[in-house]
Amino acid sequence: MGQIKFETQLSFIETNFSRLVYYDVSGDKEIMLNCETKTQRCRFCGNENRDFFKEKAHVIPHSIGNKVLKSSYECDKCNTRFCKMESQFSNFMALYHVFSHVSRGEKEPIYRNNSQSTIKANADGIDIYLVPEDKNLKVELDREGKMITVEGVRSYIPLDVYKVFVKMALCIMPEKEMKYFNSTLKWLMSENMLIPNLYLSIRMYKYVEPFNGACMVYKRKSGCKENVPCYLFCLTYNNFFFQIAIPLCTQDAGIKGTVKMPYIPCIMDKEGTGYNEYWLNLSSLEKVTKEKVSLKFDVGDWVI
Repeated sequence: MGQIKFETQLSFIETNFSRLVYYDVSGDKEIMLNCETKTQRCRFCGNENRDFFKEKAHVIPHSIGNKVLKSSYECDKCNTRFCKMESQFSNFMALYHVFSHVSRGEKEPIYRNNSQSTIKANADGIDIYLVPEDKNLKVELDREGKMITVEGVRSYIPLDVYKVFVKMALCIMPEKEMKYFNSTLKWLMSENMLIPNLYLSIRMYKYVEPFNGACMVYKRKSGCKENVPCYLFCLTYNNFFFQIAIPLCTQDAGIKGTVKMPYIPCIMDKEGTGYNEYWLNLSSLEKVTKEKVSLKFDVGDWVI
């Protein structure tokens, strides 16, 4: 799909959606999302035992730089379960993250993929140590075209990657909206329940920004005539923008025909920063092993 003008994106969204909730997670002050019910209760499994709420759960993965947005309504057991899913997301994004300097902040990211070859970010740029016989990490230099291509591999469980985004979406969802997501919760907590066509939209902007994390939910307006999902979740940080439709929402039961996925514009679109975008169907529970992933560099500017 070609790039869409910022004004066109913005007009469509303002006409058909309202921004339901938005959190900026790039600051230093803790943002704690508290349970709105009378008793402390896990939003995901329903646990009400106070002994299982000892940890502060990160709403957005700590691994991408979120230090502030946390919740009090995710029990320790669910937190452990979701952390395992987040490791799949980290594997999925590992090569991209190292070149975009995405980390928890304590140390710069590193990509090694269980081999002796490594790619490590540092304050001055990127260090690449390449073992010639390593088939899982390749670097090609085009001196004439002044291009460098880095090709690595990644292994991940697609469904777990998608569920990470759904979990984030339901974490920031206002309590009054949760009544529409009973089936979503059942699927999220299931080990083997599958549904088709779970598409993740990923935009990777060409200029790397410092951590500027934010997450948001958009809700379809009541008078909307377009075949669009009722709830959209977006996550942005550094030079990445992710977007999903929250599945199994009862408000989408009446949609007829092909469902459109609108683009939520961001500040980088307004500034005219070019991006590369692709869609992935992450509905499979079968692990993807050593999938090739590559980046191309051109005078400090990279594209997929």
